[in-house]
Amino acid sequence: MLKNILYVLVTGTCCQALAWAIGVSGFVLNDNLEPLPYATVTHPKTGSWVIADEEGRFLLQTAVEPYDSLVFYRYGYREKTLVTAGAKQLKISLQRDAIPMDVVEVKGQAIPGNTPWETVIVTETDQMNSLGVFQRVPGILLKTYGGRAGISNVGMDGGQAEHTKIVLDGIDLTSPQNGQTDLSEIPLVFFQQMFQSRYPSIDYGSGSMDGVIHLSPWFNRSFVNVATGTFGYKSASAGYRLAFPNTAVQLIGGGFSSIEDYSFSLNDSTYNRENNGIEQTFFGGRVQFLQSRKTIIKTSLFLSSSDRGVAGSISFPSPNANRKNTLSLANATLIRILNSGHISIQVSRRANDEQYSDPDFAVNSHHEVSSQRLKMKWNRRLLKHLEANTSLELCNEMINSSDIGNRDRSLTAASVSLAYNVTPGFVVRPSFRRDVGESFRATTTDFNVQVKIPVLGQIRGRVGNGFRLPT
Repeated sequence: MLKNILYVLVTGTCCQALAWAIGVSGFVLNDNLEPLPYATVTHPKTGSWVIADEEGRFLLQTAVEPYDSLVFYRYGYREKTLVTAGAKQLKISLQRDAIPMDVVEVKGQAIPGNTPWETVIVTETDQMNSLGVFQRVPGILLKTYGGRAGISNVGMDGGQAEHTKIVLDGIDLTSPQNGQTDLSEIPLVFFQQMFQSRYPSIDYGSGSMDGVIHLSPWFNRSFVNVATGTFGYKSASAGYRLAFPNTAVQLIGGGFSSIEDYSFSLNDSTYNRENNGIEQTFFGGRVQFLQSRKTIIKTSLFLSSSDRGVAGSISFPSPNANRKNTLSLANATLIRILNSGHISIQVSRRANDEQYSDPDFAVNSHHEVSSQRLKMKWNRRLLKHLEANTSLELCNEMINSSDIGNRDRSLTAASVSLAYNVTPGFVVRPSFRRDVGESFRATTTDFNVQVKIPVLGQIRGRVGNGFRLPT
């Protein structure tokens, strides 16, 4: 049954919506027009700053007015001051710092339509509607089972949910128990941008053959948001940012509840659909520390706790069934910027504690699922037109279940990727990845070609393979 829900914003939302309107986002590129990771973007007028991610993306949520200046800096490259000219999406290219020069001032450029790194911005309306934001990603099919209280996952290009990986702030959200990600456990206020990985199978291996969707948290502003709506929907959230010249602390928390029971007609009779309610509380925090211009430390913590009804099917309802789950995500990354690249070391953990009970059928199950990862990456420009990316990943997955007992496995993966700029606009990128476990071996290859042709724009071709481990 289709349910149209009306939401009323009570306090604080006008200020938050304004923050979205006046912020700027974009990309930082190198002199080969490839993404330049971990550049620092500063707005001198307000003192706000943000660190671009590994794909060169940034989102600065502050009062950037037309013709304000933004300062871009990364060790090994010349600092640039960009005049925004009123554009809300920008691109900036930094040149290598081979010869000491004064600061260069340039005019901002809006992102052209053929830029290959599409980004979806999460708006206030999206945060009220769990369906809207994911449907804006090209090729995404959102699958929901039971409204807000039910499971929600996504597939790409008609594929299964097990073939699409979801990553929040570098943390793999895939459950080792079923190979999927339940998006109903991830509050939309946890992230403000979404984009697809350019090289999913090489970067993430198992379960990423259809693609990888990155959820990027950029909640670098303070806000209060309260909302209410039909079907008993109520929500409240708040965020606070404390920024210093070299340290930024961002906190967010809140919760929502919804009853969502409704009536429906079947065979000329009216029935009540019950036990669709959900209550969820959440907390998130991030700390970014610029130890120096060459060393960056980033940490994040996300927690959500849900208590929901499980209505069952129309033929076999379960009016007393209940599912409680607590999801915890943690991540710490150390980044060392080199003159010709960077090295990063990341430690992350995903843990989920789930309890399901149905007294009508004497069911009471408990599942604890966790995964720990250590990932090391090395990026280096070997020659002017040749860049190398290598990675080593160690992973341990564990399940403690009242139904199947205790299970665990250890995984190791290594990858090598080379990017060669044959001519300006013509890039060839061969890649290789090897995954090894106690009872399996898997090899992933990828060959990517990118050509920019006048009038036609940018054409990309890719051939490769992928795999998925059994749960």
